[in-house]
Amino acid sequence: MLETMAQSGEIESIKEYHKDNLVHFKLRVPDISKLSREEIIQKFKLTSRISLTNMVCFDKNSQIKRYNSANEIIDEFYPVRL
Repeated sequence: MLETMAQSGEIESIKEYHKDNLVHFKLRVPDISKLSREEIIQKFKLTSRISLTNMVCFDKNSQIKRYNSANEIIDEFYPVRL
């Protein structure tokens, strides 16, 4: 996505400073001050939605189980992890 934006002129330069456990980009963007915070977040796709309708995990007995909420998963696994 960033390379496409660079080819179209939306980004002047891209520098990468990645490490084994860290992703780090430095971008030079012309006229970024004209964009609002929300426009920047949308343009660079900095957020996304996660669906919570299909939550299936292995339970403490290694059996597949469907959960209705993240809290159900936490309630079941907290004592196991503790």
